[in-house]
Amino acid sequence: MKKILALLSAISIIMTLAGCEKTDLPVMKSSSNPAKENISTENTEESSPPDNTEVTPPEGSDFLTTISASEPQRLLPEDIREYVADIHKWEYGNRLYNGDGTYDFDERYFSEFVDVETSAVLWRNYNENKTVLNEKYDPDAAVEFAKAHWDDDLDLCAPFISRCLRAGGLSIGSDSSTSLCLKLINSGLGFGQFVPINADKTVSLPDYAREGDIVQTYCPYEGLMLHSLIFVGNDENGDMRVCCHNYRNSGTYAFHTDRLCYDCSTPLTDVFYFHFYGEDEEVFTGSKDVMLFENSGYKFDETYDRRAAADYAEYCPADGVGEYGARHLTNCFLAGGISVGYPFQSALFMQLLKSRLGSAYTLPVNQNRTVYLPDFAEEGDACFIYCPEDAIMFSSFLISGNDEYGRMTAHSYDLLNNGRSAFKVDSICPGCDCEVDEVVFYHFDD
Repeated sequence: MKKILALLSAISIIMTLAGCEKTDLPVMKSSSNPAKENISTENTEESSPPDNTEVTPPEGSDFLTTISASEPQRLLPEDIREYVADIHKWEYGNRLYNGDGTYDFDERYFSEFVDVETSAVLWRNYNENKTVLNEKYDPDAAVEFAKAHWDDDLDLCAPFISRCLRAGGLSIGSDSSTSLCLKLINSGLGFGQFVPINADKTVSLPDYAREGDIVQTYCPYEGLMLHSLIFVGNDENGDMRVCCHNYRNSGTYAFHTDRLCYDCSTPLTDVFYFHFYGEDEEVFTGSKDVMLFENSGYKFDETYDRRAAADYAEYCPADGVGEYGARHLTNCFLAGGISVGYPFQSALFMQLLKSRLGSAYTLPVNQNRTVYLPDFAEEGDACFIYCPEDAIMFSSFLISGNDEYGRMTAHSYDLLNNGRSAFKVDSICPGCDCEVDEVVFYHFDD
């Protein structure tokens, strides 16, 4: 009997030691990305490689601290602000405050720019199956409506422009100027570009501008479209005339922009101009992959440290959805040395476009909900999930690379991705339940 008890005791001790043994997590993969010659959505269950997206923490453990002794200690969420210096302040809605209640305007944001004169494609469509809005725009009807209703006291600026577009035969519309901008770009009916504001606060549009095109004032700090207008012609000096609501304008005189953002008092330097393709414009309609471009202006004079950004994302994993996701991606960028960031996904994306630190690419989501990245993708690039119904970016995260099958992997915690397994995109938008079939990938130029 004593021998049996001794044997059971020994077995119990062995099992206890085995249960306490710490298992090392696999090492995070660096920026090696196998080339994908063809980006395709044709993945069947038979041909698709096995997916292992979900990472389940050991029962009763904290995933933030379940790491091997050889890895650097992860930073807990409360340490994030200590890790990243020079972080933006976000309190009281959209306004930017210091701790003492005064406004915080990041002067280096406006001092570290370099002038550029070369054209740059800032957003390309890499989704061959992308649906282009199958509607025809009548700009004359839209302008006629605008001139008749500019002072009817119905709606604010974006809903008014949406009514103008509907009068012109389009179903594009939004209560938000930023969402309206994204819907216009994604419609495939034209292209957008940033146009500088003149010293006298007027705007001179390109020679190919035509009545019925859309103009929006833009805050470079917040990354938000502030006001929406419809172009109705030029005055005798070649400056644009517009019709709009709230800051009412009948289109009879040159439009003058505000000098400062009404929300955070940031100086305004550009407007966003969307031009609808005309049937006679073969030079534009021949490049359907160009969604947004800029032919002059400036770019950030900053260098992006991919490794530093990836280190932050790896050791400070966070949920990529919503406001906190945008804040976390901002922290990654700040850790990498660039001052791009705002706690709204769409605004963060617009800031990246305007920075000219790289370019965006619309990519399809495969049938098994994974994504193939272009062969030039690297660790430290970013990915945004786009809601086509509400025209917002509702999720974002830092890319860690590809798995062995060339599928995108990401640094994300609550989205259950460990930087090694193929990232799976939810099929339904959590906000409006629409189908999500594409993502927007942002690649930094090195």
